Amino acid sequence: MIDGKLQKLWRWDGDEENPIIRHQGAHGMHTADVDGDGRDEVVLGSVVLDDNGTALWSNGLGHPDKCFVTDIDPERPGLEIFYVYEDWNNDGNGICMADAKTGEIIWGIGKKTLHVGDGMVADILPDVPGLECFGSEDSKGGSNSKYLLSAKGKILATDKDVPGCRNWIFWDADKVRETIVSSGFENGVFDRSNANKLSIVKYKGETLTKTIEGSVMMMADIQGDWREELITILPGEIRIYSTAIPAKDRRVCLMQDPFYRAEVVHRSMGYDQSPVTSYYLGE
Repeated sequence: MIDGKLQKLWRWDGDEENPIIRHQGAHGMHTADVDGDGRDEVVLGSVVLDDNGTALWSNGLGHPDKCFVTDIDPERPGLEIFYVYEDWNNDGNGICMADAKTGEIIWGIGKKTLHVGDGMVADILPDVPGLECFGSEDSKGGSNSKYLLSAKGKILATDKDVPGCRNWIFWDADKVRETIVSSGFENGVFDRSNANKLSIVKYKGETLTKTIEGSVMMMADIQGDWREELITILPGEIRIYSTAIPAKDRRVCLMQDPFYRAEVVHRSMGYDQSPVTSYYLGE
């Protein structure tokens, strides 16, 4: 900004660049300092733009339906990106994790994938180091396979033992994330009368809260106790639900992390994703 007015610093046109740029975008953009220079890059998907408007790298794997930028493996320096790819993939990288600074593929699932349409990263198994990564094939691609992997790429569960990807929240006292489920989708059958009745549950564990109603719009730490509130809508209503479980430790409000704030905004762009932090947040 110069003299109170926004000034254009650069314009990016992927057609003018090498490596491959076309068909590398995801359904939403992320901003994160992936190379540690104090300035944010733009993660378009499989291609990352440097802060000067040039391509920092492109892995050339195509169009990811979702990608998550965060510290997935705390044993590795820097950030990682978890990808789930819509493109048919024969080389085992349709579900994979990459180094956010270089684009180097750290691990892939090692199996052919047809159309992986959904994914998530969250610590849901406290005894397994790092964040767990999960991906779900879309049936329109010809497969219903689901995979749960460790931060090191080890397959931990498949199919019915893999939780849904969409709505995860920090709700109780620990740093393991919980999922939001609807009774309207039990046993694979949609029940419209129960679709807006929600519960918050631990993966393969107890139900923590089951009195929530509405369509999920957002989860975010808007009160500042580092756990997240859940915002839902009903006809004529916006509701904000807050946990009643006391925290067992103190930590900085998640909204103090600029990347997390941007990820909350990202919720309104493209496919729904639960926000993540720029740092490792897990047990």
